[in-house]
Amino acid sequence: MPILATSSVPEPIGFAEFFDVTRSFLPSPIDGLQSEVFNGSDATKYETEPASPLAAFVFKTTADPFVGKLSVFRVYQGTIKSNS
Repeated sequence: MPILATSSVPEPIGFAEFFDVTRSFLPSPIDGLQSEVFNGSDATKYETEPASPLAAFVFKTTADPFVGKLSVFRVYQGTIKSNS
């Protein structure tokens, strides 16, 4: 696994290289494996289509006094819209 150093102060250094490595090593959601979710004995496979119904997993929620409630999630299929 590569280790990259970046800096944003006083000028952006290393960000172009970071994005190049990210594009090279991490697959796009279209090229990746399909996600399977198990609910008891049933297994559901999710397609990576933006037009599909939204299926997301919230794995962390925090409350910030300046921002409010903030949830971090992974989208399995569909598209999330603002304020949803």
